[in-house]
Amino acid sequence: MMQTLPELARPDIQIMLTTIRTDAEPWLIRRQEHKWTWALCLLHPSSRGSVTLRSADFHDTPAIRFNMLAEPEDFDTMLRGIAAAQNIAAQPALSHLITGPCDPVVGVAPREEVDSFIRDNTAVTHHPVGTCRIGQDDLAVVDPSLRVRGVQRLRVADASVIPLVPGANTNPAAIMIGERASDLILGRPAG
Repeated sequence: MMQTLPELARPDIQIMLTTIRTDAEPWLIRRQEHKWTWALCLLHPSSRGSVTLRSADFHDTPAIRFNMLAEPEDFDTMLRGIAAAQNIAAQPALSHLITGPCDPVVGVAPREEVDSFIRDNTAVTHHPVGTCRIGQDDLAVVDPSLRVRGVQRLRVADASVIPLVPGANTNPAAIMIGERASDLILGRPAG
């Protein structure tokens, strides 16, 4: 995770490097050359999507609108993140592994080409959270002890109780929620 601007109070991009091709096939089908892939993730996107009813018919699927990169600051953050990743790739520890260009190069390629690349390669990477939000208000599904409101002897102990999308991977938080749930069930005090 990194801050793409020095004045930011928290990281805004996560850069993930994988030694697996995004188009990898089993080697028995077709031998492919080795390739590594960068993936960048906006940690705190400003753009907001929506899930709404498509109609009054419960058989109809919901209308899901991701609305990714709708806000200009999200696009600008992605541009800075790509530039940072390309700068990292240019360092001696990695640059000798590069046999071809990292296209499109931010600051060299035309802005329209970079913008098209970002739009064509953007996908959702966030882990779902919040469907059973924890809290004490009327909209909370579970109480602070992870008990489902209005249902006896049922608790929720996973990432769905997290009230806001975190700017990080949810696995550690989900593990701690499970640990806390076990303490609550066993009657152990907090702390």
